[in-house]
Amino acid sequence: MAQRSSLPSRSPSATRAVYDIAITSGISITLLGIGVTMFLAFAEASTRPYGHWLSGQAFF
Repeated sequence: MAQRSSLPSRSPSATRAVYDIAITSGISITLLGIGVTMFLAFAEASTRPYGHWLSGQAFF
């Protein structure tokens, strides 16, 4: 029976490190997106009167 040659596999700790980096990167990008969205919302709110927000005319 023929045998397949297998590539050397990563150790479990190396694989876990890659997953940890991926998860940390995803969380960082998410938090950065939330922060930028909040900054832009507050910047927009500071330039528009409050009544425009209540009446829904902030962007229309």
